[in-house]
Amino acid sequence: MCSDSYVTDVPYTSAFAPALAPTELTVSCALAGVLPPRVERPFRYLDLGCGHATSLTVFAAAMPYAEFWGVDFMPEHIAAAEAVRKQAGLQNLHLVCADLRTLAADALPEMDFVVLHGLYSWVSESVRAAALGLAAQSLREGGLVYVSYNAWPGWCALAPLRDMMLTFTKGMPGTTLERAQKAVEYLHFMRKFGAAYFEMSPAAAELVDQLVTRDLHYVVHEYFNPHWAFFRFAEVKAHGESFGLHYVGSSPAYLNRDDLVLSVPMQALVERWRGEAPRELLVDAATHETFRQDLFVKGTPVTVEPCEWLGQGHIGTHLVRPRLGAPVRLRSRELTWSTPLYEALFEHVSRRSLDPSEWDEALGSLASTSEQEAALTRALLGGQVTRFVGATNAAAQLEAKPTGRFRLALWLNCWFLETQLWTRPAVLVVAQPLGTAFVLPFRVALVLAG
Repeated sequence: MCSDSYVTDVPYTSAFAPALAPTELTVSCALAGVLPPRVERPFRYLDLGCGHATSLTVFAAAMPYAEFWGVDFMPEHIAAAEAVRKQAGLQNLHLVCADLRTLAADALPEMDFVVLHGLYSWVSESVRAAALGLAAQSLREGGLVYVSYNAWPGWCALAPLRDMMLTFTKGMPGTTLERAQKAVEYLHFMRKFGAAYFEMSPAAAELVDQLVTRDLHYVVHEYFNPHWAFFRFAEVKAHGESFGLHYVGSSPAYLNRDDLVLSVPMQALVERWRGEAPRELLVDAATHETFRQDLFVKGTPVTVEPCEWLGQGHIGTHLVRPRLGAPVRLRSRELTWSTPLYEALFEHVSRRSLDPSEWDEALGSLASTSEQEAALTRALLGGQVTRFVGATNAAAQLEAKPTGRFRLALWLNCWFLETQLWTRPAVLVVAQPLGTAFVLPFRVALVLAG
């Protein structure tokens, strides 16, 4: 069953989206050369179309000094999120069940961040406009908006999959979940028995193989919404500008660097046509982009030197050896860290975070200040380090049991451990120094559960 804009008879899956973390958004914004909102002090954050609010709940637990707001029009989503919020005792998390088209902006306080994740490509034009309008009206000047959407040109070859699913199941009796199951079976049959479409489109064949294993709730919400669409970057950019929102970059942060996204010949092509064709058009075509995560600022963007911004906070990591310092594959290249400078950096951050005043003491014998800044930026882009926002003592995340063993201090972490250890491939743990959550190694989770 669908309303005029969205599937309503099937709740969405519950999942954590690390890309929505305020800390991640500020890194992408700052490394693109634009001053982001501060996250080391109180701020407000709004998620439009928050679903079960799993991400919001994590952020509220990780950053208790900030306010987090979530809006969703499905009562089942808000009820489930509210139950967890109450048990976790999160007074800084506020959940609203409302249609974005009728929600007044003055019903919300002024925001520093607004995110539209899993919304823009899946709702009607009127809801898209209402969402961007709410974002623009509720944001303070200089506030940051995140918009994710299915993108051109990658979906040009994949869109027929959805057409086949809807055509095959049109008029079929049963629930939307049952029709989704039949649609996936149909695609798998076509793929298995050599339909030429899949032979000519390997990406479509790969996607069908993935759909066979996906939660059907995800399949319903991804493909069965009546207003599903994919967009060119220029369309979304223009839509944002009509509300006074100006594009500043994409997330994750490395996507704003040609040398980390494009092959050398493609870098030369982009440089040749720079100024005559939008960089994003060329990059999307070169990478066959299927999904974009774009950042907009309300009002005129204020520029900042990335290294200046980087020097305003502690640098640390949640990774442990051997993951810390392991090669990282990005779009066009593999980042490696086999130099004395990176070895020294990783050795220090594996023990504790580094204050900017300590950079030279830790790394000065190996590199100049500019070389240190370049190495830190590269490690940040490669996900090896991050900016800490809270206490840097890992022991603050634990409390002693009478038996002498330890348990996770936050109720939410205990709940994640209890509900995810045997039912999901990974266990989340909220880390207040990071302002977000990360995946707990299974062996560590077993020890903490013991």
